[in-house]
Order: sequence, then C-alpha cells, then structure tokens
Amino acid sequence: MLERDLYGTRLLLSKLLLPVLKTLDGLVLEYEVLSQNGVKLYTDAFFEPLQHVYECEGFVPHVELQTRERHDFAQSRLRTFAAKRFVYVPFSRDELEKKPEACRRSLYEIIGEQTTSQQSSKLYLLPIVERELLRYALNVSNRFSLSSACESLGIGETSARRHLRSLYNKRLLRSVGSGDRRLHYYQITDEGRAHFF
Repeated sequence: MLERDLYGTRLLLSKLLLPVLKTLDGLVLEYEVLSQNGVKLYTDAFFEPLQHVYECEGFVPHVELQTRERHDFAQSRLRTFAAKRFVYVPFSRDELEKKPEACRRSLYEIIGEQTTSQQSSKLYLLPIVERELLRYALNVSNRFSLSSACESLGIGETSARRHLRSLYNKRLLRSVGSGDRRLHYYQITDEGRAHFF
C-alpha cells in the first residue's frame, strides 16, 4: 500500500497531522485492521496514543463514483472502527487543500475534548507546575532547555530544575544530548505522552 501515490495521505500529514501533533511518533501509515468478517482494512493514518483513525477522502472515489456495494463496505468499515473503539476522524481532500487552518482547529478541538474529559488521568495527579512543564514538553517540536522552560512558564531556574528532575525521575522526560551529571536538553517520553492521551 505504501508504494502507491498516496497524495491524500501526504496532504493529511503535511497540512494537518504534523502541524497539530508536532511529531510522527505513534503515527502509523496504512494501518491494517482486521474487520469482523476477516477482511483486511487499511486506514490512511492511525495515531496509536489516541486510537485515532485519520482519513483523507477525495470526492470522486469516495462519493461521486461510489456504488451501493462500495457504500455498504464503507459502512461496515466504520462499524469495525467503532467495535475497536477507534475515533474515526475523516477530512475531505478539498478541505485539506483549501481550508487547512479550519481542519487543524477541528483536530485540536477533538484532541482537547478527548483529553480533558479524562479527569481521572494520571496527569491530574502531578503537581500543577510539573503538569504544565509536561504540557510544554508535549507542545515543543523536539527538545527544550531549562531556560526555555523557565521563560515559557514564568518560573525561576531553581524551581524549574527541581520539577524537571522530578519528571525525569518519573520517566516522563528524558535527557537529550551528552552528559550524565548535568542535563541540558529535555524531551517528553512515550510514558509522558500517555498522561495526555
């Protein structure tokens, strides 16, 4: 499947998923799902931490030329995703090309609703400064320094160092670069991401 043109998937990645998620970690292209009757189904992209199925649907193949049998198959496919408790998040090709900002806002809203409704999440057991540091780590594209964390949260170096060390010891952050005594850069871990998703 990955050897095909995949224009829609590339559009989905460049206009929507990478700008919103800030990473490709946890994202699987052409994710294979086995339907209830044993048929292999493929999604354009699947985001494992949130169990999201992302699709880019062009008008001609998905609507204009759709037969009754193809429509039945599409409905069966959606039921398979529902049975697996996947969140189905489709976007039209036209939307992604003409209104990418609106698509991104929509995805932010979906993620926000899904993650804030999980009030019993481990995230809320963390002290508020650690929670906000972890949220900051989630939103930076790659790595961040002590000074950028201080500036972002408006806290001093001593406080930031203490909370960063705590998150590091809880394995929610990891060090990036060399040095085992003094950590210069941090990055969120998969376990840290799981606190949000």
